[in-house]
Amino acid sequence: MSADTPSRKRDHLKISLERDIEFEAKTTWLEYVELVHKALPELDFDEISTETTFLGRRFGMPLIMEAMTGGVPEAAEINGNLAEAAERFSIPMGVGSQRAALSDSSLEYTFKVARERGPNAFLIANLSGVQLVQDGV
Repeated sequence: MSADTPSRKRDHLKISLERDIEFEAKTTWLEYVELVHKALPELDFDEISTETTFLGRRFGMPLIMEAMTGGVPEAAEINGNLAEAAERFSIPMGVGSQRAALSDSSLEYTFKVARERGPNAFLIANLSGVQLVQDGV
């Protein structure tokens, strides 16, 4: 792991928490969308389901919390909290790149906390091609 990696990962967290990172000029164009209200009285709200199936697993909705964080001590609490939400609402979750943990085993807990606090959650992780070649993973 590059000496920069923990610092860079810490910067990602700090920037997200402390800076105004919203686009000032770019938009999603959703401000130009007007939804025409058409009530659906023939539907029973209790019968509407957002559930979906992915890779043979059933989830509460077609959403994934993907490639969040890990690799610095500050990330452990974030991953743990997100894993609890993933478990509670049956939403798949991905932790950040495993590169840091492969290079420094003392950082493994920043990823493992997701499994500890979301024991039944569907978890995925990413790994760069560089690590596949270097570490023979």
